[in-house]
Amino acid sequence: MDDWNNLWLDLTCCLIHTILYIHQVYPLVDTFERRERWGAVVYFCKSPIVADYLNPILHDIKSYFANGLLRSIRISLSHPNKQVNYQMQFPQTTPKVCTVDVILKWQELFRNALYKLLYVGQASSLVGTSTFQIYLQVVDNMEQQQQWKTVVGDPFVEHLASPLAKVTR
Repeated sequence: MDDWNNLWLDLTCCLIHTILYIHQVYPLVDTFERRERWGAVVYFCKSPIVADYLNPILHDIKSYFANGLLRSIRISLSHPNKQVNYQMQFPQTTPKVCTVDVILKWQELFRNALYKLLYVGQASSLVGTSTFQIYLQVVDNMEQQQQWKTVVGDPFVEHLASPLAKVTR
């Protein structure tokens, strides 16, 4: 099962870095290095500042995925004139047996996804000042506690309107 989790984490890492490269979120000179995964060219940002930002996110992704809690990841890139979103859905069940054939089949699918990303991304490049955000959608198994209640309106405004909240001088 660790092979399966590592495969998904590796794909996610490749996709995030390649998206940042394609859309030129960071300067390209000496920031990215070209590598090969599953027969496809991918790019990895070697900046320690970017790594400090991405590593905790990738750690959370691995943890959520290993526990079956990760539903999707959305990467949103913003430019003053345009916004581009990528969303990756995760399977809610994983194969019981992770054989070489299963991994090879998934690696081929990942390679195809990377090729598509490279072609589509180059057509919609965001040259100039861009920012990005990464959203993780997880399964929430927490039940609502009895003392919690849904409130209509703004509780702070209602508190200010109550007679006890008024201060007399």
